[in-house]
Amino acid sequence: MNTFLLTLALAALPGGDGPSPVSRPLLRIEMKVEAQIRGTQVLLRDVADVGGNDAVLVERVQQLALGRRPAPGFSRTLGVDEVRARLAETGLAADAVAWSGPRETGLVPLFAQLQPKELLAVAEPVLRAVLEQAAASDVELEVLTQLGVTQVPPGRRSLDLRARLRDRALTETSAVVDVEVLVDDEVFRTLPVSFRLKHFANAVVVVRPARRGQPLTEECLELRRIPVSPLRPAAFQSLEELAGKVAARDLQANRPLALADVAEPAIVRKDEPVTVIATRGTVRVATRGLALQDGARGARILVRNLGSERVLAAVIVAPGTVLIETER
Repeated sequence: MNTFLLTLALAALPGGDGPSPVSRPLLRIEMKVEAQIRGTQVLLRDVADVGGNDAVLVERVQQLALGRRPAPGFSRTLGVDEVRARLAETGLAADAVAWSGPRETGLVPLFAQLQPKELLAVAEPVLRAVLEQAAASDVELEVLTQLGVTQVPPGRRSLDLRARLRDRALTETSAVVDVEVLVDDEVFRTLPVSFRLKHFANAVVVVRPARRGQPLTEECLELRRIPVSPLRPAAFQSLEELAGKVAARDLQANRPLALADVAEPAIVRKDEPVTVIATRGTVRVATRGLALQDGARGARILVRNLGSERVLAAVIVAPGTVLIETER
């Protein structure tokens, strides 16, 4: 930029080969009484009208940055001397410019109003996409950040919002999404938006009390959408999974059904006679016994041998039949 302006200035001098007195100004700069600033930087074109015979030089000088715009709630003026000093830094001689207008220009920063709903409109989809990739689709989001109206420059060309999930900011119950405010494609400000995450899933819930051993049917169960932890998913997510199952213990109403609440139906009942099969190698001996406990297929229960009156542990293999394995 500096070299370009200096080259153009020298080329416009009489002779064109080197420095010599300027016969006429290269530029005409008329300062404004007031300048409205749309971008993040104050440009010469904001505070003055620039003219001259060299259109390229005029355009370059118009784009000359003169510093940051005033912050919200503040104002200031920009004087001719400040502009001259900035032009001198580019290599443009002081007598190459014809000045007019006031000695100072008042800077009036323009602002756009970002509403909370605009921030959420870009933050929520980003978080939703991440949650879907993690197979956590049924999640309610609660905004924790107290969002208000945010004043930002409207930009000379564009004002955009871009959101991204903050690194390592996603947990089981919370997340932080940073919303970047881009003014003319440059990040002007980053606004964090914090969320609370509430996970839900369909789960089988006990809706009526059930006694131990009672069949688990639609009379006492219901499928409901309930809050869950992603680390502890619902034990049962459909009623079909419980076909033929019974309550493993007394169940209270209004609670999700747990794995320990469910058992296979008993095929041997306490105080019922059973056939006790004892095996030793290839030898099998059947005797009569009495079940001392209820049990499902594959369960180990205590039985009394009616011949010897001994109490033994046996495995239920069929209705009315238990198996005892003895050592060789």
